[in-house]
Amino acid sequence: SEPRTKPKACNYALRFAIGDYVTIYDAEDRPDPRQLRQAVQYFRASPPETVCLQARLNYYNREETLLTRLFAIEYACWFDYMLPALEHLDLPIPLGGTSNHIALERLRQLGAWDAFNVTEDADLGMRMARKGQRTRLLPSLTMEEATAHLIPWLKQRTRWIKGYMQTWLVHMRKPIQLYRALGWKRFLGFQLFIGGPCLVFLSTLPLTFLWLASVTSLFPTPSIHPAILWLGNSALLLGILVHAVSGMFAVRDLGWKNMHTAILLFPIYWLLHAVASFRALWQLIVRPHYWNKTSHGHSRQMHTRDIET
Repeated sequence: SEPRTKPKACNYALRFAIGDYVTIYDAEDRPDPRQLRQAVQYFRASPPETVCLQARLNYYNREETLLTRLFAIEYACWFDYMLPALEHLDLPIPLGGTSNHIALERLRQLGAWDAFNVTEDADLGMRMARKGQRTRLLPSLTMEEATAHLIPWLKQRTRWIKGYMQTWLVHMRKPIQLYRALGWKRFLGFQLFIGGPCLVFLSTLPLTFLWLASVTSLFPTPSIHPAILWLGNSALLLGILVHAVSGMFAVRDLGWKNMHTAILLFPIYWLLHAVASFRALWQLIVRPHYWNKTSHGHSRQMHTRDIET
């Protein structure tokens, strides 16, 4: 029956799970062969409130197309910079959809995954934080297959953004209770890193239109106060600049060659997110639990054996 989602399938499979921990992998994943042993060691060395470990993720086919290059740079920024910063600041960590290692009984006590949420991983991370439980990052790399073409990427990203919208709306149904459960710092982190991206992406196209109207004669200039126009242009430029600079550091630190050109195209990549965000908002209204499935196994590098760490 509906909804036909990954978390619903995981909840069904959880009935048959035994042992102390449960791990989620995608079918096309190439995790480090030592990852499971390392996860057990980390759990044993961690305080009792640590209930989940999130491994690093990136793509083995990152140089296949321009889109996979941009995708890989984005993931490097997220898993190598952003999530470690959230962990350091003790803010809620939205989980990735794979390479989660979770204490089994704690997962059952939480009620497992939300079958109706299309980013069940991010939602689970927030529910853990509300219970005072902690997610740590596991310094182990899992390689995935990046979506190499625009239409599949757009569908996948639509689902991700829609899921973040769902997660924000569900947890903000009772904001006072959420504030009390998280505390002011984690509550602010939730707004910035769950609700914030949705708002940023939705505002990108209007801000881009205002910028074009202010610097060209292609569009009629709206009747907007100059101060508001300046703030909008500054926000757009700052957002693109931060992502581009982060991408430059990621490419440098990881020693990736032939990736610098992709950084110059980050503004276009940003606009693609804006398109996906409006598709996500429309789906949230008309098909909130529809799961855009991503087809895998098409990469030309699917059968190569080397995994870079």
